[in-house]
Amino acid sequence: MADTPKSIGIIVPTKNRMADLEAAVKTLLAQTVLPIEIIIVDQSPGMESERAVRKLHGEAPAHVRERVELKYLHDTAIAGAATARNAGIEIATSDVLLFLDDDVELEKEFVENILAAYAEQPDAVGVSGVITNYRRAPLPMHLWHKIFFRGPFYDERQDIYVNAGRLGNSPPIRVSKFTGALMSFRARAVREHRFDATLKRGSEGEDVDLCLRMGRDAKLLMTPRARLVHKISTSARAREHWIGSVARGNSYLYYRHWNHGIRNRLFFQWMKFGMGLIAGYACLRRGSIDPWRDYRAAVEYGKRAAQGLSY
Repeated sequence: MADTPKSIGIIVPTKNRMADLEAAVKTLLAQTVLPIEIIIVDQSPGMESERAVRKLHGEAPAHVRERVELKYLHDTAIAGAATARNAGIEIATSDVLLFLDDDVELEKEFVENILAAYAEQPDAVGVSGVITNYRRAPLPMHLWHKIFFRGPFYDERQDIYVNAGRLGNSPPIRVSKFTGALMSFRARAVREHRFDATLKRGSEGEDVDLCLRMGRDAKLLMTPRARLVHKISTSARAREHWIGSVARGNSYLYYRHWNHGIRNRLFFQWMKFGMGLIAGYACLRRGSIDPWRDYRAAVEYGKRAAQGLSY
């Protein structure tokens, strides 16, 4: 794969977030290096988002409309971000595919700097940018992560995001995993593996799973020069306690990739203990056992999804 990609396409799954999607698309159409295609995979029941995006594309300057092809796939039968991303892959034609959430806003040089990283390191399989509005968790939460998320569950991405401002113009950093909100891959690599369509809802763990299936030798880079804001929209999100999302993704990854060796098993049980503490504390605060039920159901969901079973 040691060549320089010449084109980039952007795939954005969306559902019931017209305002967020509009803001994101505006930044896509204002890039210093334009993509050749923007692929929106819309799972919304209504047509409001599609009308808004087509209007933005139609009102863009002529050179933008001529360069950027808008491909709008509206299908309410598509369930989950992973399936939506796969649908986008099916109709993409670019050398590099950039996957974004619908609640991000890119700096103008984002695409330019993603492609620059591929040019600088032609053997890279994937390149991600950084989130600039990420804030370090309060000290108790930071310590909770440090204590309970060990071994393969440790996430090196967090420190890079927190230090995005200081890293500034640093060269690309090699990492082992990306975040689904902003990750790109060479098209031929991602077509070989695809996202795990078993995952529904928010498809937690799909991003890390795909990175792991690229293989241990796959070079994945995070370039601090490619920067965006991730607003983490509250629209169309489940109303469960946040520990459910954490448990789903990590349980899925454990049973799919790390369920071997004494160390990994101990790391998983230790992490489950830490997540259980959070769920138990939430039960006390709410006066309800719902957070515990959410947590237990999330662990079971992750296990069944890793086995290719519906839940």
